[in-house]
Amino acid sequence: MKKLLTQSQILFLLLITSEITLFSQNLKFKPFGADKGLKDNYVYNIQQDDNGYLWFGTGEGLCRFDGFNFTVNFRGDSLTSGIVDKSFKDRKGRVWFGFRDGSIAVLENSIFKVIRPNSQFIGNFRI
Repeated sequence: MKKLLTQSQILFLLLITSEITLFSQNLKFKPFGADKGLKDNYVYNIQQDDNGYLWFGTGEGLCRFDGFNFTVNFRGDSLTSGIVDKSFKDRKGRVWFGFRDGSIAVLENSIFKVIRPNSQFIGNFRI
Protein backbone atom coordinates (compact mmCIF):
# COMPACT_ATOMS: atom_id res chain seq x y z
CA MET A 1 0.00 0.00 0.00
CA LYS A 2 1.27 3.48 -0.85
CA LYS A 3 2.37 5.66 2.00
CA LEU A 4 0.87 9.17 2.11
CA LEU A 5 3.03 12.22 2.74
CA THR A 6 3.59 13.09 6.35
CA GLN A 7 2.74 16.50 7.74
CA SER A 8 6.43 17.46 7.90
CA GLN A 9 6.92 16.53 4.21
CA ILE A 10 3.88 18.58 3.20
CA LEU A 11 5.12 21.53 5.25
CA PHE A 12 8.56 21.22 3.62
CA LEU A 13 7.03 21.23 0.13
CA LEU A 14 4.92 24.29 0.96
CA LEU A 15 7.98 26.16 2.24
CA ILE A 16 9.99 25.37 -0.88
CA THR A 17 7.26 26.48 -3.29
CA SER A 18 6.54 29.67 -1.33
CA GLU A 19 10.28 30.43 -1.27
CA ILE A 20 10.45 30.15 -5.05
CA THR A 21 7.48 32.48 -5.40
CA LEU A 22 8.94 35.04 -3.00
CA PHE A 23 12.25 35.30 -4.87
CA SER A 24 10.97 35.09 -8.42
CA GLN A 25 11.51 38.01 -10.76
CA ASN A 26 8.71 40.19 -11.96
CA LEU A 27 9.73 41.18 -15.47
CA LYS A 28 8.22 44.30 -16.95
CA PHE A 29 8.16 44.81 -20.68
CA LYS A 30 7.86 48.20 -22.30
CA PRO A 31 6.82 48.23 -25.96
CA PHE A 32 8.72 50.46 -28.39
CA GLY A 33 7.61 51.40 -31.86
CA ALA A 34 7.77 54.21 -34.38
CA ASP A 35 5.82 56.37 -31.94
CA LYS A 36 8.72 56.07 -29.41
CA GLY A 37 11.49 56.92 -31.89
CA LEU A 38 12.16 53.57 -33.56
CA LYS A 39 12.62 54.03 -37.32
CA ASP A 40 10.02 51.39 -38.22
CA ASN A 41 7.62 49.07 -36.40
CA TYR A 42 9.15 46.02 -38.10
CA VAL A 43 12.34 44.84 -36.39
CA TYR A 44 14.25 42.09 -38.18
CA ASN A 45 17.17 41.71 -35.77
CA ILE A 46 18.74 43.09 -32.62
CA GLN A 47 22.44 43.16 -31.73
CA GLN A 48 24.34 44.63 -28.77
CA ASP A 49 27.76 46.25 -29.29
CA ASP A 50 30.64 46.34 -26.81
CA ASN A 51 29.54 49.79 -25.58
CA GLY A 52 26.16 48.39 -24.49
CA TYR A 53 24.11 50.00 -27.24
CA LEU A 54 21.34 47.95 -28.79
CA TRP A 55 21.18 48.07 -32.58
CA PHE A 56 17.84 47.38 -34.21
CA GLY A 57 17.72 46.32 -37.85
CA THR A 58 14.36 47.56 -39.14
CA GLY A 59 12.53 47.81 -42.43
CA GLU A 60 13.76 51.41 -42.76
CA GLY A 61 17.39 50.99 -41.69
CA LEU A 62 19.42 50.92 -38.47
CA CYS A 63 18.47 52.39 -35.09
CA ARG A 64 20.67 52.63 -32.00
CA PHE A 65 19.11 52.46 -28.53
CA ASP A 66 21.01 53.68 -25.47
CA GLY A 67 18.45 52.50 -22.93
CA PHE A 68 16.50 55.75 -23.05
CA ASN A 69 16.39 57.09 -26.61
CA PHE A 70 16.69 55.93 -30.20
CA THR A 71 19.21 57.43 -32.61
CA VAL A 72 18.28 57.03 -36.26
CA ASN A 73 20.53 59.55 -38.03
CA PHE A 74 24.29 59.23 -37.87
CA ARG A 75 26.86 61.92 -38.72
CA GLY A 76 28.26 61.38 -42.23
CA ASP A 77 25.66 58.67 -42.74
CA SER A 78 26.18 56.67 -45.91
CA LEU A 79 24.25 53.66 -44.62
CA THR A 80 21.59 52.10 -46.74
CA SER A 81 18.15 53.12 -45.51
CA GLY A 82 16.58 49.83 -46.53
CA ILE A 83 15.78 46.62 -44.72
CA VAL A 84 18.49 45.27 -42.41
CA ASP A 85 18.15 41.51 -42.85
CA LYS A 86 21.05 40.24 -40.75
CA SER A 87 23.33 41.24 -37.93
CA PHE A 88 26.30 39.47 -36.40
CA LYS A 89 28.87 40.25 -33.72
CA ASP A 90 32.28 38.67 -34.25
CA ARG A 91 34.99 37.73 -31.74
CA LYS A 92 36.72 41.08 -32.17
CA GLY A 93 33.57 42.93 -31.08
CA ARG A 94 32.76 44.23 -34.56
CA VAL A 95 29.08 44.30 -35.44
CA TRP A 96 28.18 43.40 -39.03
CA PHE A 97 24.90 44.39 -40.66
CA GLY A 98 23.61 42.92 -43.90
CA PHE A 99 21.11 44.95 -45.92
CA ARG A 100 18.56 43.61 -48.34
CA ASP A 101 20.21 45.47 -51.24
CA GLY A 102 23.38 43.43 -50.67
CA SER A 103 25.41 46.12 -48.94
CA ILE A 104 27.26 45.43 -45.71
CA ALA A 105 28.07 47.79 -42.85
CA VAL A 106 30.69 46.98 -40.23
CA LEU A 107 30.70 48.85 -36.91
CA GLU A 108 34.12 48.90 -35.28
CA ASN A 109 35.28 51.37 -32.61
CA SER A 110 32.22 53.57 -33.24
CA ILE A 111 33.09 53.83 -36.94
CA PHE A 112 30.96 52.37 -39.74
CA LYS A 113 32.64 50.92 -42.81
CA VAL A 114 30.23 50.44 -45.70
CA ILE A 115 30.69 48.00 -48.58
CA ARG A 116 28.25 48.09 -51.49
CA PRO A 117 27.66 45.18 -53.88
CA ASN A 118 29.67 45.22 -57.12
CA SER A 119 31.88 48.00 -55.82
CA GLN A 120 34.78 48.49 -53.55
CA PHE A 121 34.98 49.88 -50.07
CA ILE A 122 32.84 53.06 -49.85
CA GLY A 123 34.24 54.83 -46.80
CA ASN A 124 34.26 55.39 -43.07
CA PHE A 125 32.13 57.59 -40.91
CA ARG A 126 32.08 58.04 -37.16
CA ILE A 127 28.78 57.68 -35.31
